[in-house]
Amino acid sequence: MNHFGVMAFGSRLKRLSDCLFAEVEAIYKNHGIGFSPTHFPILKQLQQEPSLTVVELASRLGLSHPAISKQINKLVKEEWVTKSMDEHDNRRLFISLSQRGENEMKKVEPILAAIKCVLEREAHLIDSKLLDSFGQYETALLSNGIQNWVNESIEKGHDNIEIIAWDVKYKEAFKALNMSWLNNYFSQQIEDEDRLILNNPQSEVLAKGGYVWMALIGGECVGVCALLPTINNAYKVIKLAVDDLYQGRGVGLQLMLKCIEISRMKGADYIWLETASKLRPALKLYERLGFEVVDPENGYSVERCDLYMELKFPAKVRK
Repeated sequence: MNHFGVMAFGSRLKRLSDCLFAEVEAIYKNHGIGFSPTHFPILKQLQQEPSLTVVELASRLGLSHPAISKQINKLVKEEWVTKSMDEHDNRRLFISLSQRGENEMKKVEPILAAIKCVLEREAHLIDSKLLDSFGQYETALLSNGIQNWVNESIEKGHDNIEIIAWDVKYKEAFKALNMSWLNNYFSQQIEDEDRLILNNPQSEVLAKGGYVWMALIGGECVGVCALLPTINNAYKVIKLAVDDLYQGRGVGLQLMLKCIEISRMKGADYIWLETASKLRPALKLYERLGFEVVDPENGYSVERCDLYMELKFPAKVRK
């Protein structure tokens, strides 16, 4: 399903969840743990907070009241938890670990520690920020859903953005799109280096082992960017520009993703760029992609820049 990309993300998460569940269930069985991995979140929460109502458990774990109630009834039947009435309010029932449940949770602790160690190690080897990134993604989708965004996109009309490699027929667009934003924001700070690259992308970028990409919508070039190899096994993003009429429609994002993809594929340790703090939409995009502001070792290549940003790649994905 990998070739379907994000369109199969839910199915891939389900497959991963089923795989992990089966693995943990087998581990529990091999080590004589009596409860199911399905019930672990409830038991762990009760170990941390010894007495909670069903409503409180549902809130803590982000599950529905009926789902929690069904699991609690099963856990009570199997004597992993107990129910007790609130002495001040007969309508309130508290759920607590039974003695059997407490003993089993102590027994499972070294097994959980080993599972946690393995999962964290694998996640970190893939990407040190994997869990944080997934948490942000999960929060965004659970908080906002996607229905409204999808409906809005359909109403506006979906842009089919095509990213292509350098094509000489778009040479003037490469220059014009960049000169447009430079004149808008830095009309007095356009430097000779800018003109040299914009007038000669073939000799100043491509001939030096770099790349130039164009973003097309309906055959029209609406965005451009370039990528240059630099010292320390890195790549630098330069000359990213998007037509004003297509701002906020994912063009810059697609171009940046292409830069990141190629840098990773080429085995770079990191990708970097220089920008200016006044370019807020661009900064938001870079931060969204994981770029972080760091101090430049050798200052800035042009006067208008006051921010240096890097995105480091985890070692395992380098080739």
